[in-house]
Amino acid sequence: ASTQFSVYLGERWQPWSRDLKLASAASYRFRFEKEGYFPRTYSLVLQPYQTRLRLEAQLIPVPGTLRLTSNAAGLQLRLDGSQYYFTGGRQREYRRLEPLESGSLELALNPGQYQVSVQADGSLSRSLSVTVPSGATVTVEVRLDRPRRSLEMSIAK
Repeated sequence: ASTQFSVYLGERWQPWSRDLKLASAASYRFRFEKEGYFPRTYSLVLQPYQTRLRLEAQLIPVPGTLRLTSNAAGLQLRLDGSQYYFTGGRQREYRRLEPLESGSLELALNPGQYQVSVQADGSLSRSLSVTVPSGATVTVEVRLDRPRRSLEMSIAK
């Protein structure tokens, strides 16, 4: 989907077209929208005699959620080989991945492909490539069977 660009004129948002006439020395609001991204609005004043306007919008993707469910506690978790990750959304944070406990853990991530790795008891490890879509949740199930020394990971259907 392409980015929608509009300008606030005549008390309403109008799709941008080259036929719209903007006056210099006036204030305008511009809005950028694209599916899977937060909309962004800019306000600016055109200077007297300004004949060119260059706008660049940095849109922020709507995060997706990676939900990890586990039947065991104390599993080491990695995203793309790291124990640190950036949260998705408007207020990104750099966080440390805590050990995966029994139950579920949810991570808000930017949409994209991630290599999810889990390690148990020092030597058992599994990795899985997971696509996290914008605005949606993908669930990865982790099952550890200590007596059989078995660790499994799968994407829940």
